[in-house]
Amino acid sequence: MKIPFLILALLVSVGLIGLAQAVPPGLSVEFAPEDEGVVTFSGTSHYEAGMRCSSCHMSVFDVSRSARISFGDHRSDQFCFGCHDGEKAFGVRRNCGNCHEGG
Repeated sequence: MKIPFLILALLVSVGLIGLAQAVPPGLSVEFAPEDEGVVTFSGTSHYEAGMRCSSCHMSVFDVSRSARISFGDHRSDQFCFGCHDGEKAFGVRRNCGNCHEGG
């Protein structure tokens, strides 16, 4: 009886850790790619645009914050670019400074 309870407790803990890693309104997270300038993700601006953590997490991104986005991904519909396509949200072409510091 104790083993199923421990497994359930472990699964709940992992799930809560994942939720804690999302960036809620009022907070931001910075990513530091090697040469492209710091990218700041704003929970507030995405929330104000009607997005919720679940809009991207677990479908577009996992909750590990370990996504590595390449320059080539900017021309795809993966990751941020599924929305940042110039229609749903600003596109990436000639808008480097919207995400990249000094871009």
